[in-house]
Formats: sequence, structure tokens, C-alpha cells
Amino acid sequence: MQRTTDYSLKDRIDAETFIDRGAVREAFNQFDITTRDGYLGILTAHERALHSLALARTSSRLRTAADADVDHLLARIRADLTCLGQVGWGDVALPGSETPLNGTALEYVQAGSRRGLRALRQVWSGSADEAVRSTSRFLTSTHNPARWRSICDHLDRCPATGADANGVVADTRRIFSIYRAALAWRAPRQLHPDVADAPFAMAS
Repeated sequence: MQRTTDYSLKDRIDAETFIDRGAVREAFNQFDITTRDGYLGILTAHERALHSLALARTSSRLRTAADADVDHLLARIRADLTCLGQVGWGDVALPGSETPLNGTALEYVQAGSRRGLRALRQVWSGSADEAVRSTSRFLTSTHNPARWRSICDHLDRCPATGADANGVVADTRRIFSIYRAALAWRAPRQLHPDVADAPFAMAS
């Protein structure tokens, strides 16, 4: 799709969320999801984040595909947690879920996170724990590559400045902060051996 501006809203989001995205990626990578404890850590972290994103909705806008995706993934995670005998976090809401989220920001993060699930799935599939490998609803949920291309094309056509752009950027960062908060607690047994008890450093 043809770009309509030299510096688009996509460029601005990428630049202003660089630290946020890196912190989330680092935190996810520290879980040893080939073990039951590490896999439970990933699932419960996603449950916390997605539950909070589901709360941060507004009746003033139409329900989007991203909203439906949050519900779909949350249901699959909770089914996996039930299979592993784990009770989820229920109605716990993380900071940032108190006010409605911009639909474009939510779609950007959710479409991107779907791509990231592919890498998690490759690691998970090498687990020697049959209970881990047989609990697969979340990690095997369908990924549509066109969805990510579509939101990127849309943002490439949007101006990087103005009230609308500011709102998208601010809410994209807020969504990443929700994921970071969801990932902030890990038991040592959930981590890869090479990071052991390393704390999750919250980037500013």
C-alpha cells in the first residue's frame, strides 16, 4: 500500500514504543515455557493482561475485531489453565484498565502479539512435558498474517501528529504497560536457567 506521508503514525508508534516493546519481549523471553511452571507463568500473564484489556472498553465505539480477539484468546487461555488445574486471576484488573482504549491502538498491539505467538509456539513444541504439549488452545489459535499488514498499512497512511495520533500513541503505550505489569511477577522456577532469579526491570 502506498504511503501518504514521509513520517507516518506507524513510524511514530514504532519510535515512541521502542522501549516498551523491548521490555515486554524481554519479559516474555525469560519464561521457560518448556516446563509446567514456566508455561503456567506465560498463560497467567496473558490472562491478566487480556482480562484488563477486556475491561478497558467503551460503549461509545463499535465493537472491533481486536475486541473479539481479546475475548477469543482469553477464553482459550482459561480453558488451558483449567486443563492444567490452575485457577486464573478472575476479576483482577491491572493499572491502565480504568478508562476506554483506542481501537486502533488495541488492534496494533493485538495483531503484533499474534505474530509473536509463533515464536512462543516453536519453543513450547519442544517441551518434554506431555501436559504442557497437550494444553495448546492458546498457542495454536489461528494467526492471520494479513491482519498485521492491514493495520500497518492503515497507520502508514495516517499523519503522525494531531489529537487523533496522540491518542493512538498514548493508548498503545498504555497497552504495553498493561502487558508489562502482567509480566512483572515471576517465580524463580518459571524462568530460563540462564536468567535464574533476575528481576524484571521495568523500563521508564
